[in-house]
Amino acid sequence: MSRRPVIIGVLLTLLMLGRGWHSLTQKSATFDEWGHLESGLAVCARDSGVFPFALTNLINPPLARILAASAVGHREWRAASLPPPEAPRCRAERKWRERLGAFPFRYDVDSVALVHRARLPVLVFSLLGIPLLMALARETGHPRAAPWAAMVYALCPNVMAHARLITPDLPVSVLCLATMLAWLRLQRRPSPSRVLVAGAILGMALATKYSAGLLLPVLVFAPLLALCENRFRALICSTLAGLLAAGLLIGLYSLTAVPFVTPSAVAVAEHGEEIARFLPLMKTWVGRHLAMPVVLYRYGAVVAGRAVMKSFLMEHHRFGGWLSYFPIAMAVKTPLAQLVALSLGAGWACRRRAWNPSLVWVAAFPAAYLAVTLAKGIQVGLRHVLPVYPFMALAAGMLLAAWWRAGGGRRWVSAALTLGMLGEGLSVHPHYLAFFNLGTGGPDRGYRYLVDCNLDWGQDLPALAEFQRRERTGTLTLSYFGNDLPERYGVDYQVLCAPHGAAPPPQGVYAISATQLQGLYQFPARLDGMAWFRQRAPTRLVGHSILVYDLRLEGGVSSETDDLTAEDALLKNGSR
Repeated sequence: MSRRPVIIGVLLTLLMLGRGWHSLTQKSATFDEWGHLESGLAVCARDSGVFPFALTNLINPPLARILAASAVGHREWRAASLPPPEAPRCRAERKWRERLGAFPFRYDVDSVALVHRARLPVLVFSLLGIPLLMALARETGHPRAAPWAAMVYALCPNVMAHARLITPDLPVSVLCLATMLAWLRLQRRPSPSRVLVAGAILGMALATKYSAGLLLPVLVFAPLLALCENRFRALICSTLAGLLAAGLLIGLYSLTAVPFVTPSAVAVAEHGEEIARFLPLMKTWVGRHLAMPVVLYRYGAVVAGRAVMKSFLMEHHRFGGWLSYFPIAMAVKTPLAQLVALSLGAGWACRRRAWNPSLVWVAAFPAAYLAVTLAKGIQVGLRHVLPVYPFMALAAGMLLAAWWRAGGGRRWVSAALTLGMLGEGLSVHPHYLAFFNLGTGGPDRGYRYLVDCNLDWGQDLPALAEFQRRERTGTLTLSYFGNDLPERYGVDYQVLCAPHGAAPPPQGVYAISATQLQGLYQFPARLDGMAWFRQRAPTRLVGHSILVYDLRLEGGVSSETDDLTAEDALLKNGSR
């Protein structure tokens, strides 16, 4: 291999590492991060009594959470001596305080430094996508596309958005990519060492997130193709790798076996009549300490269909979502230059017949993954299709490399697309989670298309504190979507207790998270507490996710609110 791709790969790794580290230190904990971290610490401590609220088996498989918890260390966790909370003014504020009293605020730790340390292993793990993509490009017969594919991956804002969060979304994306590479090499040149590598990587992917189970239907075709070609050694090796992956999955799950994990608990935790209907006979097989049947139960639930949740798309709400949700989300949150490269690349590959059996088999996974995801009942964010993005980077890199080599006008097109990806990726730094492409009007208009983890996941408390200090706004009236404590970042606020509907609110400065503004988890649905704010343009956007309305110069009508009205304004409490 020439020295130039290696140098490019190293430079891209350093660029991605620097951008990711700076970004993660500028953001507060997102909605799901504390739950993942506490569960990982409970697994590492091997004592569920230390972290009594960690449901280690009910959220996701444990590997990504263990990865994040490994950076925190085995310190002595002491209960924090916090001052008694002030009496809440309304039921909404009481619920707010109950939700924000979760981990790590029960313990005497620096929560800001804690989340920064725990994010670092995930960021480092995400860097593996660069050499893996370069290796996969060579294995599929396109070595010249290797540095281009790695560049598209490293510059993609959606990759950067989740590369520095304590979630399993990007780790499982990297492991799916590594699995396809390992099994492709196993089929071509079977050996005992490659059996171990392929099985271990597949097992780690399955132990990171339940959606990785969609790898299995694609990998089944590998031994079938080997059987058709009379490559019995490859067939045997594939079977052994699959058994090794199953053994690794069982072993990792045995770490998280806790007495209260039963099928009924699983069904309740997932709000799931649909899960409860899946293979009811399995209920008789599961004892209180058996982990593997619970794993099978949960994987079966993913295939059979998850519980339905409320979705938001382009100012509309719906339970169960839309078939068009993820295509639209990808269209508005993928850089325009990358979309153009993918469109041109598809036409170029078909016309030049640039496909080969290896490439077709590799492309089968993102196609199958996207097809199954379209019908999911949970449509809250682009992160659910994030494993598709490394393969999209490979496809875009193939076109850029081919057109650069062709010379003439095509070389200029390739250069322009590369500069476009670079510009769009850097323009949103460090607010990668809030990225929307120029076709939608950019990040400042993103809240009109998508919310929740597409834009507003509770990550912009540091930016809100800086805005408050710089503008000297005084006490903010805050409606915040997240599980972090605003006062930890120096935010002076009071909770927005009551919905105002179409009536003007009292004078003051209001800071409203985009997810709250769109009322995604507001209940009951008949009450629209943010209608007055939605009809007006915000004064400022903080981090593109928190909308500020300065009403100090406008008249307002204050109103007394009863307990029922306050609760109607409350964000739905729960982890997805």
